[in-house]
Amino acid sequence: MDGTNGWVTQVTYTALSYFGAVIGGMRFSEQFSNYQPNQTNNWPAYTPSNGMATLPDGRFMDQICVTGTGGVPQPTPPQIPLGATLVDSGTQTWSVGTSSTGPGVPVQTDTLQRWLDHGAHYQPVSPLR
Repeated sequence: MDGTNGWVTQVTYTALSYFGAVIGGMRFSEQFSNYQPNQTNNWPAYTPSNGMATLPDGRFMDQICVTGTGGVPQPTPPQIPLGATLVDSGTQTWSVGTSSTGPGVPVQTDTLQRWLDHGAHYQPVSPLR
């Protein structure tokens, strides 16, 4: 999605059991660690979403968003192709079975990156059970 003062990126996942069955209505949360600024910035800190539930078809979305004037650097609408100016990154951990940050069963880690004109998840890893 674009706008004149920033951007919103939605990353969609489908929750599947170890056996490949869709998991609908499962509570999950996220937490962040290992924040790394790649350049001087005053962008807002990562904000964990907690108490969300997967949809009946197992889908859930992570919304990465940076908007507002006066940001340093100023976020821009998405470009085509997407820009290559990395602002910051951090480790994102998804857990299921909880509505609180931290507890629950960790099901994925990835590197969340915020670029000048978009956000992304890189290198998703799900632990073996």
